[in-house]
Amino acid sequence: MADCFEVVIFDSSPEVTGVIEEWDRRELALRAVAGAGGKYSHCARGLITIRPVSLGLYDVIDLQFFYASMGWCPVIRDGEYAPPVSYEGDGWGVSS
Repeated sequence: MADCFEVVIFDSSPEVTGVIEEWDRRELALRAVAGAGGKYSHCARGLITIRPVSLGLYDVIDLQFFYASMGWCPVIRDGEYAPPVSYEGDGWGVSS
């Protein structure tokens, strides 16, 4: 399992790829559904908001993944990990 958190922006020309540093796999797992097999543990379409810090370096301000079965899953909000999500029988919701 890779220790790299890679963000790929497919809809740009040329395609853009960036690596997120200082991330926590356990925190990501509390907020996004992992897949099975393949190159990536988490692979989903998403929305990302970044802010330039210096040449080639950006802060991630907001990050959400989209899953057809449950909609948008916030991972990062306002530069911090979003509240974890949990399955509550009838759907996904914010953990209390």
